[in-house]
Amino acid sequence: MNEFCRKKILILPFPALGDLTIYIRLTRNFYNNGADVTIRSDVLKAAADFFPWLTIEASVSKEELEQLGIAFDLVFANYEMFYSEALEAVNGNNIAYVTAKKIPKKSPVRGKSVFFRGREYKEATRAFCADSKQPLTMVQWVDEYCVSVFDIQVPVIAPEILLDDKDERRILVFPVSPHEKKNYWLSGFKRIANRLIKNGWDVKFVCAPNELDMLKPKLKNYELVTFSNVGDLLKYIASSKFVISNDSGGGHFASMCGLETYTLTRRDASFAWRPGYSKNNVISPWFRFKFLRKYVWRPFIPYWQVAEKIGRYEKNVKK
Repeated sequence: MNEFCRKKILILPFPALGDLTIYIRLTRNFYNNGADVTIRSDVLKAAADFFPWLTIEASVSKEELEQLGIAFDLVFANYEMFYSEALEAVNGNNIAYVTAKKIPKKSPVRGKSVFFRGREYKEATRAFCADSKQPLTMVQWVDEYCVSVFDIQVPVIAPEILLDDKDERRILVFPVSPHEKKNYWLSGFKRIANRLIKNGWDVKFVCAPNELDMLKPKLKNYELVTFSNVGDLLKYIASSKFVISNDSGGGHFASMCGLETYTLTRRDASFAWRPGYSKNNVISPWFRFKFLRKYVWRPFIPYWQVAEKIGRYEKNVKK
């Protein structure tokens, strides 16, 4: 019998939308190996109906980690949110600290083993992405972590959310992210939208509630929508056709909902943080250079490729 079958496993994720998608993959892998998995996330609670196989509960603080380690057989805690050198001294040996891409080399917990049912699992505390030069997505890196550290079988990567009731004409554009240096020009997204509208598509710009006042005057000629919770956002995404975005949570959620995505970024086509659940198209600059310690890349993005790849909307004909 699989040694994780019916065991209680807890996932404590980083709260950003893109990160949540890779922690959901982590939960999926252990669930498919028979574990009883719980994830603690306030953001995901509103979307619990989309994950009936998963127990979703309210977020917790790092001070609660010791008691959670006692209550669960195995805990995966995000390093940035939950690691504390002072608290680690009292925490159990069944807690693995994980993160997307980097744990500081000087961190005393880096490379820590965890012990489960008398077995040692070496290097359980580590970054999922072991080598950013490899062409794997972050979803694939989570799989690699599960296989190499815990020796479990992982399912074929597939979208977590698929809706039959879709608006085959609707394309969503997520034009901003919390990190300004990642964002392509808003004027560039508007040019893409204009080409798509001309080709018969229904284009909606999507933003977070706290971005609405900033974007409204800049997008007054376009429809701009926002959602107060992740559940409503996921339903809207999952019932759309394509998503166009920066390297941001919108693209990752769309990929998790099975949509074809277009990511405009200064990175190359194989960068690790591209959406990893479904077909993703990376639109990279033809070239880039550094000036005054900043990358210059936006003028060299071939933005018209998005409309060319998507083509014209034709009623009753699915792409």
